Amino acid sequence: MSNPDVYPTEGEQPETQGEDPIEAELGEEGQGDLTPEDEGAGHSGDAPTDLRDGTE
Repeated sequence: MSNPDVYPTEGEQPETQGEDPIEAELGEEGQGDLTPEDEGAGHSGDAPTDLRDGTE
């Protein structure tokens, strides 16, 4: 059951970024255009820093 007030009709797309979408630039590690404050303090537990390389 769909609600026509919530879901777009067939062929319509939701408006997300207006007429000119913003393009993010990728950094050296492919992480997007994050600023240092966007990256956060990291984890506080016993987890690997980067899950892709398998090191802890």
